[in-house]
Amino acid sequence: MTSRREFLGYAGAGSLAAALGPAAAAPTAEAPPAPAAPPPTPRPPARQPAVRTLNGWTLPHVLRDGVKEFHL
Repeated sequence: MTSRREFLGYAGAGSLAAALGPAAAAPTAEAPPAPAAPPPTPRPPARQPAVRTLNGWTLPHVLRDGVKEFHL
């Protein structure tokens, strides 16, 4: 019967071997660099609905420096 200490040692060694095995066995060949992606086109911000509160009212917001401010 194996002890808990032996089991954890075997499990640790097995996981280490599994993690290092494919990386150590595979030859490392440099892949050609991927072509540069075109810059993203600027899109207008999507219209987002106002926040609906618990009593059913909508809560307006003001966009300041890219941050939504809600005024209660």
